[in-house]
Amino acid sequence: MAVLPRQHPGSGGRRGAQPCLVCGQRHPLDGGGKREFHRRGRRCRSGRCGGLAARGEHLHGRLFAIALDAAFAATNPYSVATRYNNGSPITSLVKPRAATVEVGGSVGGPLAFRGAPHWWRTHAAGIASLEYELRDTRVVASSQSPSFFTLSATQQALLANRGVTAVQRAQALRFLDSLMGETTRDSTRLLSFARLDLKPTMSDSLALAFLGNRFASPVGASFAGRSDAVMTRGVGSLGDARTEVTAFTASWTRTLPHGWTNDLRAQWSHDLEFEQPRAPLAQEPAVASGGLSPQVTIAPEGFVYGTPASLGRTAYPDEHRVQLVETASWLHRGVFLRLGANWSRVQDRIDSATNTNGTFRYSSGDTNGRAGGLVDWMTDYIYGVNAYPNAACPSITASVHRFCFLSYTQTFGAQQTEFATHEIAGFAQAEWSAWQRLHFTLGLRGEYTLLPLPQRSNPALNLALRSLNDPRAGSTAVFPEDRNNFGPRVSVAWRAPLGITATAGYGLFFGRLAGETTRAALTENALATGIERVRITPRTEVLCPQTPTVSFGYPCSFTGAAPSAVAETARALVFAPHFRLPAVQRFSLTLQREIARGWQAHVAYAGALATQLPGTVDLNVQPSTTLTTFQLQGGVNRLGARAGTTFSVPLYSARKLNGYGPLTALLSDDNATFHALDASLRGRWRTLQLQRPTHGRAPSTTLRCRAPLRIRTRSSTRLRTVTTKAARRSTTRTTSSAPCSGGRRLQGARCGNALPSAIGPSARRGLRAAAHRSA
Repeated sequence: MAVLPRQHPGSGGRRGAQPCLVCGQRHPLDGGGKREFHRRGRRCRSGRCGGLAARGEHLHGRLFAIALDAAFAATNPYSVATRYNNGSPITSLVKPRAATVEVGGSVGGPLAFRGAPHWWRTHAAGIASLEYELRDTRVVASSQSPSFFTLSATQQALLANRGVTAVQRAQALRFLDSLMGETTRDSTRLLSFARLDLKPTMSDSLALAFLGNRFASPVGASFAGRSDAVMTRGVGSLGDARTEVTAFTASWTRTLPHGWTNDLRAQWSHDLEFEQPRAPLAQEPAVASGGLSPQVTIAPEGFVYGTPASLGRTAYPDEHRVQLVETASWLHRGVFLRLGANWSRVQDRIDSATNTNGTFRYSSGDTNGRAGGLVDWMTDYIYGVNAYPNAACPSITASVHRFCFLSYTQTFGAQQTEFATHEIAGFAQAEWSAWQRLHFTLGLRGEYTLLPLPQRSNPALNLALRSLNDPRAGSTAVFPEDRNNFGPRVSVAWRAPLGITATAGYGLFFGRLAGETTRAALTENALATGIERVRITPRTEVLCPQTPTVSFGYPCSFTGAAPSAVAETARALVFAPHFRLPAVQRFSLTLQREIARGWQAHVAYAGALATQLPGTVDLNVQPSTTLTTFQLQGGVNRLGARAGTTFSVPLYSARKLNGYGPLTALLSDDNATFHALDASLRGRWRTLQLQRPTHGRAPSTTLRCRAPLRIRTRSSTRLRTVTTKAARRSTTRTTSSAPCSGGRRLQGARCGNALPSAIGPSARRGLRAAAHRSA
């Protein structure tokens, strides 16, 4: 099982000496080198077993196997499944069923072989690792409400008035029950890593690395449910998900005279993520393009079936990134100076054809002759476009009767977009100590993001936006530029009297613009060649493509271009003239004191002030002149959220520009604050931690409490080095990157980390011991 080094004959060691795999004690296989066997740090009592490692001077390797099973997992009381059995609803709790198997290994060491140059034999090393994970999960498709199949007297009376008999009611409920049940959701993941380190000269170091991640999950594109074990979609309303990530990295470090060091890094990466729908079940209406089915949403009872409207993402995204990082460091008489620059180019292709098969929505209230979405769906299911007579709202015998769905929507047009974004950054940072007890870090980072140029401008829309005389109205021909993103960062560490260590930090950080927002600004421009959407109600005068003699109803879907009479008015998304990227100021303060041998008191505060957060507003809306009343359905037993609660809001029913629909402006005028306080007493053998609630204040002035006051104890007998999966199982690396070289994160006590940690004498002894073990 172990990868053993090459033995040297004639070494004089004890032959036949075997390693103790239970205790991990060293036993020399020969007298020429030291080898050590270790068990992996995985315990059977935590549900994971296996692991064996062998280390040597020439070659070392590691194999592991992990098996996890949810056989003894607790049942979630909210994992409720509801079925319809011979006219009687049955409700039961669902226990999660999941099993995971993970196997892998790594090998590394000096790459010395015969015939290689001397510098290669002495200055070349490599490491490679491979991991495979197989996960088997069982989920149950059910409705959101346990009373989904229970019809009230009002609902039964309304169905009878529409002409739906008791036998037909049972037929419709049996159809919904046939879409529910248990299904398998498997996933596989393959992680690979390889690294080659070379040192051709005493001043130069080269490193080449490869990283691969392949993830595939048939029926894995699931959607939100009440728990992991239950989903509120039909078993045929799922899709396949796949992710492919590949990255190559090269770095060159050169030591220069007079204390200078230069580091040049380059990386190329490719990220492809896509989801595809699966064929519908045999009983589902496959009337849409490609033999798929339109999605049907039944609310507030909470059940969805048909082809998911959000699938069809063949590239979401397909991203290629090229990045170059140059860093120069200078160390002289206790002053450490770092200068650097960063450039990256991101080429994105987004192909997201959503809602191309259409969506029927049944979510009417229980007033004005209605009794919920389930009753309306049952009526359309019995008296659909293929039945005669059809359309039974308000009754099958009424002089004018229509279908009962609330709305039908569908999207058309090419939805593939390609664009490139450039990011440029530069930083400077200095660290020095005023004296032995006081340490300063000061830095400045500047960032610039070059967005793609508009691909399709709409001059008519630009003139219409100017006519609104709204300072927030932008243009489809202009994308913003933010050229003043300079963030100072400073931190101070002080070893105060009485054994108190204090650290404080401040930093200004800038966010990025999401690729989906850029894609929407490029495609949503109210042009005829862009994306087209239709919205149909039972009162819309249009025929069903599958049954041309009948009005549009369930189950119908447009397989080609929709009639222009039912197309929605054009919509657009524009940037406001003064749009800026988000800016976040982060500040922290930490106090720590060792009060006894192995015991430390720790108090830390962290805060953040976020400004220029993105927001949207519809510019094409006339001011409201009246109010409308709504009634809450499916609420909870809380004040303001109880079922049946009514509330009045302004009614917006007119457009400023009748030829356009929503004209959305992307603003940057929202703010948010965050404050957190942590107090703890930490010991080397036992930990007793008291933590105050963490509060956050959002623009809505809502106070959110993330965690209540709690007392927590845990065992902590030693410091451990942290390793990650794949390649990092075999190498331990520190995370003390420069605060200003990374654009989004600070670590340690440098440049204002959120919670910098001070290290006392006992902790330093543990760190030295951990470093000695990992060497």
